[in-house]
Amino acid sequence: TIRKYYKSKGKIPIITSAPQTPYFTKNSWVIDYVLLEKDFPTAFDFYNIQFYNNNNGNTYDSTIGSEDKPNTALYMLKRGIPSTKIVLGKCGKGGNCCLSDFYVDSLELKKWAIEYDFKGIMYWSYLGGCTPEATNWLKLN
Repeated sequence: TIRKYYKSKGKIPIITSAPQTPYFTKNSWVIDYVLLEKDFPTAFDFYNIQFYNNNNGNTYDSTIGSEDKPNTALYMLKRGIPSTKIVLGKCGKGGNCCLSDFYVDSLELKKWAIEYDFKGIMYWSYLGGCTPEATNWLKLN
């Protein structure tokens, strides 16, 4: 409906979602984004997956993981999410919502994304939510 509306206005929208990792795990939560993707592959352009929630730490293993490890990117790939729709989301640096246990340096996170041809990376922060604030530490690399 959103795509049709904007198309009628001569615009092309980008539609995305920012689900937490369990939403991609079979029989874990009410919504299974993998089934949604299979049934409606054009519903979302990509997923800004919250790898910083649900105790997903700052290691390669806790984020990329393996095909048999739920809440990891490789598990999502095995279940059917295209790599080109996965954005690796992490918390920003410092602050109470941005624990260092969940922060991954942008150059490292970028390497992980390139390795599997993921859509990209993102950092989550809100103004005043992190110290230092995102504008002070997030730079294009």
